[in-house]
Amino acid sequence: MKYPVWLVVFLSVFGHSAAAQPTVRGHVISWPAGDWYQVQSADGATTYCNGGSSCEVEPGIYLVINHSRNIRYTGIIVAGDSSASPFTVNGNVISWPAGDWFQVQSADGATTYCNGGSSCEVEPGTYLVINHSRNMRYTGVVVGDGSEERPFSINGNVISWPAGDWYQVQSADGITTYCNGGSFCEVEPGNYLVINHTSATRYPDITIMAPDSGSTGFSVDADNLDSVLATIAEATSGRPATTAIDLARKLVFGEFDNRWDLLSEENGASFRETIQTYRCGSDGSLVRTILDLGDASSRALTLTRCELDGQLLSVDLIAESGLTFIITITNLTMDDPGTGKTVLSGSYTDARGSSGSGVQAMNVRYLRSDTLGGSVLDYSFDGYETDTELDVSWRQRNYTAGNVWFTATTDEVFRRTSRDQEYDSGKLSVDVLTGPAIAIDAANGNSQQFTVTVQDENATSSFVLDWSADNRFALEFE
Repeated sequence: MKYPVWLVVFLSVFGHSAAAQPTVRGHVISWPAGDWYQVQSADGATTYCNGGSSCEVEPGIYLVINHSRNIRYTGIIVAGDSSASPFTVNGNVISWPAGDWFQVQSADGATTYCNGGSSCEVEPGTYLVINHSRNMRYTGVVVGDGSEERPFSINGNVISWPAGDWYQVQSADGITTYCNGGSFCEVEPGNYLVINHTSATRYPDITIMAPDSGSTGFSVDADNLDSVLATIAEATSGRPATTAIDLARKLVFGEFDNRWDLLSEENGASFRETIQTYRCGSDGSLVRTILDLGDASSRALTLTRCELDGQLLSVDLIAESGLTFIITITNLTMDDPGTGKTVLSGSYTDARGSSGSGVQAMNVRYLRSDTLGGSVLDYSFDGYETDTELDVSWRQRNYTAGNVWFTATTDEVFRRTSRDQEYDSGKLSVDVLTGPAIAIDAANGNSQQFTVTVQDENATSSFVLDWSADNRFALEFE
């Protein structure tokens, strides 16, 4: 599958970084400065701390959430003793200090392996350990790597299994289903239930760990700054979406009609309304309704499994043209048996007129999956551009390259005196889930230059550059 150039460049720059994980010492959960963390009870029902850099809690199991990077760290154990955990795992043996009464059970609590004593020898797998003296439960305790009992594997955020059997991945409580069938399932960090329906086998408390703490491993310097900025400039164009919107425009105006069979063309409710029906493939259909109002027109289009260049297309859309062109798209689906499926919904407005001056705006959601239904790209874009202003917000997630999130928003609208001038005010903030935060500021006192500030875990760097065609943050809708 081919990816947009900006996405390939971006992932090559940012694809090897990691976020900072909270640490526990005694009764205190702490985390690095910069992001906003929240500490909750394990079930998420009670919140103990919001923000700051640490949280003091009673012994127990907690949920820690990094809201800045949308990461959830489940099963954070606070033992209350800075020098030791409430139990240890050494090989196949779970052991604990004398004094309290411990019990070791299967992960789902259905089977008890040990009661009391000071240790419990078990097979590799995932277990529930209970300290009945202190009424504390420790779920998801892994002995060995658990792989001996699993016919599936875990690599990062991906649970995968061999072909042949039908698997299902659910939340740990079985309430929510994330994947049905296929050969893999990509999920957020947390605990899951994996079910092999072919063999009627359930694997509870399958733990997907959050990224390890540490440096992001990425820095911006004079050697790579231009490529980073070019990547961001490409992203502002929304090209994954604009290509699909251009296809929708061609469909509604009949640019592919000569490839299909016209079945009928007749008047609708009035003489100004025309209804066209086409057969577009072996079992595909196209119905277009055109309302001609002279200086303006409205077109409604419904495609169902139309064949075009090896793809099956389906969509419902409405296009209104006149002084302003507006197209509203519902589930433009492009299904390619060789590469997968793309679905786009949203709207695009072009009010520039014949002079080329005016406003363009786009608000869309774009999803791409592979041939097995696994997510590849999730992209959303909301923004507008005039001759003198630019305001954009976008968010993309690539699942095939480390589950990378990339978001950006104009904190201050970019402004310039005319299209021929450079932006002399405006600020754009770019955030990478497991990478640095980047800010582009046009208001630095020189209309021919802008400032780039990069904040990584370990350092903050600033650069001043001249505006150029390669780094200009303008929307390129065409």
